[in-house]
Amino acid sequence: MFNVVRKSLARVGVLVVCFLLTLEMTACSLGKSNDKQEEETAVEVTVDQAEETKKEKTDKASADKKDDKSNKKDDKKNDSADKNADKKNDKKNTVKADDKSGKSEGNNNTGGNGGGSYSDNGGSTVVYVEQPKQEQPKTEEPKQEQPKVEKPKQEQPKVEEPKQEEPKTEEPKTEEPKTEEPKTEEPKTEEPKTEEPTTEEPKLTEQRIEFSGDPDDVVVIDVKSYYEGEKFVLYLGEGCKVHGDIAIQFATIMDEIENWYGLKYADYTFQGDSDWREFYYDGAFQGINTDCSKVNILLRVDPQNGEVECASSNMTVLFDEDMDPENGNIDIAYHELTHVLRLRQSNSMGDIFEEGVATYTQYKYAMEKHLPMWPVYIYTRDDSWLYPFDESVIFADAEQAFRDIENSERDIYQKEYQYGIRFVYFLIEEYGDGVIRDISMAAKKNNLEYDDVDQTIRAIKEGTSEDVFERFSAWLPDGWDKFTEDYNNYMKEFDDYY
Repeated sequence: MFNVVRKSLARVGVLVVCFLLTLEMTACSLGKSNDKQEEETAVEVTVDQAEETKKEKTDKASADKKDDKSNKKDDKKNDSADKNADKKNDKKNTVKADDKSGKSEGNNNTGGNGGGSYSDNGGSTVVYVEQPKQEQPKTEEPKQEQPKVEKPKQEQPKVEEPKQEEPKTEEPKTEEPKTEEPKTEEPKTEEPKTEEPTTEEPKLTEQRIEFSGDPDDVVVIDVKSYYEGEKFVLYLGEGCKVHGDIAIQFATIMDEIENWYGLKYADYTFQGDSDWREFYYDGAFQGINTDCSKVNILLRVDPQNGEVECASSNMTVLFDEDMDPENGNIDIAYHELTHVLRLRQSNSMGDIFEEGVATYTQYKYAMEKHLPMWPVYIYTRDDSWLYPFDESVIFADAEQAFRDIENSERDIYQKEYQYGIRFVYFLIEEYGDGVIRDISMAAKKNNLEYDDVDQTIRAIKEGTSEDVFERFSAWLPDGWDKFTEDYNNYMKEFDDYY
């Protein structure tokens, strides 16, 4: 009976020890779960801290450190409490073990069989109770793993990286004003476009006009104007004073010259338009008769700044006084328009031939209109002191004299005009009215170069005869004397003119 009681008490002791062990194990598991919760809360705190400002992060980081310290203190307290509890249990177990051992010793003294079987059981219980004491340091391992909770704190700068990249998205914003720069410059480029027509139009204003045809009408041009006829375009500058029949006068002059020489203004060799629009009219009349199929007649106000009448193959410059009927003579227009007609056939054939033909036209006009002609008269007066000319050079060698005068500079004695009127008058008397046309056609056929003396002489001979200069020398003494005598008698009818 006593042995049965003893065995039951031993079993009760074992059960008590097992119960205590289960309590320790549950306490450890609770500690671990608390640690896991703390880790999760720490991670959540770090995530929330990433969204706050840097200042709040540092504050919370310090708060987390304090919490970790407090947790460690609590863990230490729990550990100390567990250790104390373990010590107490150990003491109780040892006391019970001692009691059992005392009883066993007593039993051993009384009977060996019962005591031997109990001692084995008692020994096993004592060894089993001591095993958890050796395993208690293992509960401290999760405490060593607590620094792992700090790893997400080290990873916090990674959360800030997208915030550092945000300024990169602002770079296109700084470039947007650059795209607006051309918008501000656009009106600057448009300003001259809007101003050009307003500022320059008045300067370039020209108008097309018509004339009444009445010589009694007087027209004063206040705006640059032009009139377009069948064979010519007449340009008039501001201030020009003309009569209503001026267009008719130019048409008549051109028709008569064509008939006299058998040439046409329309039969021309185009040599390029000059820059007369810019020079005489400040760039006006652009786009009018640019192919020069018609003759450009430029009418200017009375001569200014030493300007004189002139002509080329495409145009002639005259003054309004040259066409004023009150002056009683418009021979200058005949002279210059003869130059245009001749030069439209070929390049210039030199001063002697060109001026001789134009001066002869003046003479012919005066004779048909029964008008005095001063330019021819001064070349025929025996006592002329204004334009003296030594005819002996022609008598000696007419062809050589022609070359010498062409190669010399012009002077006040007008040698070109003196030789020219004598020579052309002789050509028409000797070879007929078509001789000027024949010579012009020869020059055109040979593609005469400008003012080439040798080519000019060659064209003259082709249009007349090889001995033309010898025949001129033979004609001059008697032929010119007769001409001057007849013309001086003619001019006596116009004593009042001089």
